[in-house]
Amino acid sequence: AMPLAALYITGGETASQILHALPIKWLRILDGEQEPGLVLAQTEGGNIPLIAVKPGGFGDAETLIRLDTFLRKREV
Repeated sequence: AMPLAALYITGGETASQILHALPIKWLRILDGEQEPGLVLAQTEGGNIPLIAVKPGGFGDAETLIRLDTFLRKREV
């Protein structure tokens, strides 16, 4: 199986449930909000190095595409 480079979670309650279920020791917020309401965090303790969380009511149809573009540029 290919390791994940990042996990994108939409919805505050969904994010809470997923983050509590993962073996993550801590999250460190990176660079503030990438988009209104969207936060990117570095992780420690799990096998997912980056997690992006966005409230369900924020963003538009292009939000995920812009996030993907941003994350791909970070990897270079």
